[in-house]
Amino acid sequence: MRPFDRRLLTYARSVRPLLAAAVASGFLQASLVIAQALLLARVVADVLLRSCAWDAVAPRVGWLAAVFAARALAAAAADWFGRRASLQARGELQRAVVAKAARLGAVSSARFSPGETAMLATSGVDALDAYFAQFLPLLATAAAVPLATWAVIAHADTLSGVIIAATLPLVPFFMVLVGRHTQDATSTQWASLGRLSGHLLDALNGLTTLRLFGRARGHGAAVRRLGEQHRHATTRVLRVTFLSALVLELLATVSIALVAVAIGLRLVSGHMDFQAGFLVLLLAPEVYQPLRALGVQYHAAADGAAAAGRIISMLDEPEPESGSRRLWAAGMPPGEAAAIEVRDVCFRYLGTGTPVLDGLSFHIEPGTLTAIVGPSGCGKTTVLSLLLKFAEPDAGSITVAGVDLREIDTQWWRSQIAYLPQHPWLPAGSLREAVLMARPEASEAQVRDACRRAGLVAFADVPAAAADAMTALVDRPRRAQPMSDAGLSLETEVGDGGRGVSLGQRRRIALARVLLKAAPIVVLDEPTASLDEAAEDAVVREVLALRDSGVTVITVQHRRALVDAADAVVRMSAAEVTL
Repeated sequence: MRPFDRRLLTYARSVRPLLAAAVASGFLQASLVIAQALLLARVVADVLLRSCAWDAVAPRVGWLAAVFAARALAAAAADWFGRRASLQARGELQRAVVAKAARLGAVSSARFSPGETAMLATSGVDALDAYFAQFLPLLATAAAVPLATWAVIAHADTLSGVIIAATLPLVPFFMVLVGRHTQDATSTQWASLGRLSGHLLDALNGLTTLRLFGRARGHGAAVRRLGEQHRHATTRVLRVTFLSALVLELLATVSIALVAVAIGLRLVSGHMDFQAGFLVLLLAPEVYQPLRALGVQYHAAADGAAAAGRIISMLDEPEPESGSRRLWAAGMPPGEAAAIEVRDVCFRYLGTGTPVLDGLSFHIEPGTLTAIVGPSGCGKTTVLSLLLKFAEPDAGSITVAGVDLREIDTQWWRSQIAYLPQHPWLPAGSLREAVLMARPEASEAQVRDACRRAGLVAFADVPAAAADAMTALVDRPRRAQPMSDAGLSLETEVGDGGRGVSLGQRRRIALARVLLKAAPIVVLDEPTASLDEAAEDAVVREVLALRDSGVTVITVQHRRALVDAADAVVRMSAAEVTL
């Protein structure tokens, strides 16, 4: 991303007036600097050369004090407007990132890892603080203030104007030259931070499992390795930043020294007026000051630009569009299943060269059980994401009842599908609330029946009144350790993400949610994972019962139970797909 991109202000429209006020304050401050130099040169010349009395110079001294005060107020105003713009832009962009991630859903996970999304909404937005507060106002003033100040100097002394005109372009030249290295180093730093955030979030989410299987130390070593990579990248950024500041300061100092030497020699020889020479000496540093300040802030700009680049990439990510056609217009009435055809589908994730799916083709008949099998990483879950319109294929097509999935209304299509993801999420609250997410209007009896069918034994053979009486004695809200199925009730409190229940219980609660929805198409990603044999048998029986009732069931599976009972098996590998 360039140091300034108009798209950033498109997503943070409300900060434009504040940034305009900050820039106007900067211009006012520059004008006051010129006025201050003119007054000060005149006062000093009157006192030292013309020996004017106090009464003669007092009005100019008063104006000089007023300019000093106005300059301080203008500087304070520019700082206030810049910081206010930064605060408002960060809040607006943070809300935009969170809202975009919510709208994208699984597409966000496909293009941006959850760790990177969290990093963009926190550290990424915070990196824009100095970018909005200091760099953007400086970028505007650095383009105009040096020219205005140089015009005053050239009018007062032509030779000084020529020297400054010859040396001033060297400052942005070296700024861009060194800035390229800064931008590369900053991009590497943000990439390492994204990898570290994603890995750390994944490790924290699976910490219980890692500890259970004794793999926590291995992940700790991986986190330390990624942390070292991020430390080296950050150190490189700081090294380049200090080098750029040194180069710009040295260049500006040498240029001002050339002007001072030329003025001094002509003053000694009597070929230059003192007032003009003093005015040029006062204004010469101010010509370079905006560019020097811009160079100092370039690190903040590069850091903010790198973060803004990733934020804009996420905000520009196309969302699944709602088609103008409805499925029942193509022969599929609401609530009924239809044939699904996957033909020559190719898909690759953003930023990767190797396709995850390459020429995938298979057919699913309505009212059948289709199992998708293959080694980990071959794209089974990606197939489900495409079927659910969380992403769209790069090539090929997916049709339902002869209608391209791209033309089908996204919300309506998902309303026809009950989905059990590989890692089901449960909200903080009661078990009843977790199940009712699928169908908020469902009755108590329907919720209990869904829990029973999902294999939760507390609802299997115990009457409702007896179950409530039993769980009133054993249930403890928000327990830290998983409880047995017999201790579950609709009032059992579950922590955010399913804390307080086992992985198997979490999966069965999510399965109850799927069953409660009663959709004509059911998509299951590893429905029997983390289940013992008895619970697995109960899930298999229920899935087969769904198929026998006319529901189209699509499942990703590693275990043999559902594969052996499937009507069709899609066998996938990294190289080819066979049916």
